[in-house]
Amino acid sequence: MGLLDIFKRKKKDSLLEPSPQEIALQSKPNISREVSTEENLKAKMDLVATHLESIKVQQAMLNERLERMDKVLQEIYVIAKRSS
Repeated sequence: MGLLDIFKRKKKDSLLEPSPQEIALQSKPNISREVSTEENLKAKMDLVATHLESIKVQQAMLNERLERMDKVLQEIYVIAKRSS
């Protein structure tokens, strides 16, 4: 295994064929028979807002990691350029 092998993409056969669980989820429609009340709707909207906030935090964390990786790669490039 060479140094450049860590940057190669790994092939996944699971991306081509859906798993049995995914097929089962797709075949069952998610229909709720409960009566929608104002309190119920507020609770559901609060849940959606919480999930959205969680996604925003995850995105911010990923952006920070990408910025750090970019800095490291720039430092590696400078070091490699100096040594050649």
